[in-house]
This record gives sequence, structure tokens and C-alpha cells, in this order.
Amino acid sequence: MPRGIRTDLHGRGHYYFLGTPLQHQPNEIYLLDNFFRLYKFAKIVEIGTNRGGLSVLFGLHSWMNNGWTWTFDIHNKVGMPTKWLLKNLPVKVMIGDVFERLECEFIKERLNSVGRTLLYCDGGDKDKEFNLFAPYLKIDDIIMAHDRGTKEIPYDNIKDTVQKYNLVPIFEKEIKKLECRIFMFRKSK
Repeated sequence: MPRGIRTDLHGRGHYYFLGTPLQHQPNEIYLLDNFFRLYKFAKIVEIGTNRGGLSVLFGLHSWMNNGWTWTFDIHNKVGMPTKWLLKNLPVKVMIGDVFERLECEFIKERLNSVGRTLLYCDGGDKDKEFNLFAPYLKIDDIIMAHDRGTKEIPYDNIKDTVQKYNLVPIFEKEIKKLECRIFMFRKSK
């Protein structure tokens, strides 16, 4: 990084992707970009839109692969130009609580429908999101959770689900090398 250039311009933990704010570190975006070179998805379900920066990355992947992204949050924090980008990508921003019946059923339907799905848990209750929706994954679907190794999602809170539903860790070597805070699992037989 050139001297004098800050990636965290506001000092609040926000980084940027194509001018859109996100709460993922640059090494995590690098990891996801490399991940998307190997894995293609018909559907991406993101829990925890926040300001929409990661939703833009997911939307670009969906656009390149003729897929769709649905992103959920209980608050609408997405501003311009992110709102414009999401409107012009195959992304549907959903405002609602994923633990409420309608939103929960909507997500389950996406997970059960044809085509590989990525479920990204980054809302306010990551381990609950992970444990609730993991049973609906199909073989070869991927589930991820952000803030790995923090009090927000300790492995002990998801390990029973990981074992019960045959979730196999992927990209572990890269995650450790890049010091990323993302769990990545593939649903196995």
C-alpha cells in the first residue's frame, strides 16, 4: 500500500469495493474473488446487507453467471451509489427479519430450489442464522459466516450443525494464510 493511502478512510472499520462501503477487510475480498473463480452459483443468499458493498460483489458474480442474489437486513442502510449499482445488478434487497416466518420460508425456498446456492451469514445473530438454514442446503451448496473466531460466531456454537449436516471446511489454507475471518463449508454427501 502506498504511503499515505488509508483503506479505512473513516476510521470506523469500513473498507470499500467499487466505491461502496463494506465491513470486510481487503484480504477477505481478495479471498472471495479467488473463491468465485472456482465456484459458480445460480443463487446467492446474503444475510446482513449493511451498506451493500459485499452485495455488489455478490451481484457481479450473479450477473456474470446468469444467477440472482437476495440480500436481507432489518435496516435499510444502503445509500448512493450502492443503491444504483444493486438496482442494475441481479440483486434483490429485502428489508426484514430472517427469523420471521415469511423471510425464513423465502430463504428455505431459495435453498431448496434447483442450482448451487451460496448462503452467506453476516447478520446480527450469525450462529443462529448458520444453524437455522444449514439443514436446507443441498449437496455441493456452500455456507459461509463472517467474523470467524470472534464472540459473534465461535466455532463451538456451530460445530454440532457442521457435523450433523456433513459440512466440510474449504479454503482453510487460504483463510489462515490471509488471516481472514470467514468460515467456509461445502455440503457433502
